[in-house]
Amino acid sequence: MNNKMAISHPDANMLIIAESLVGIIERLTITQIFEENIQPEILANEIVHLLLDGLLVKT
Repeated sequence: MNNKMAISHPDANMLIIAESLVGIIERLTITQIFEENIQPEILANEIVHLLLDGLLVKT
């Protein structure tokens, strides 16, 4: 059996993906940390969960 895992769709534009990830982090840093709404460690955990686990609830 040949199991392969991919991080992204083979047709995905990696430049767009990379810029999107940076944009998410920049935007949340400005709106959440600099305005003192959330601690950096908590925000980092939230971003990791969002990006690695996604928004879907697994059942």
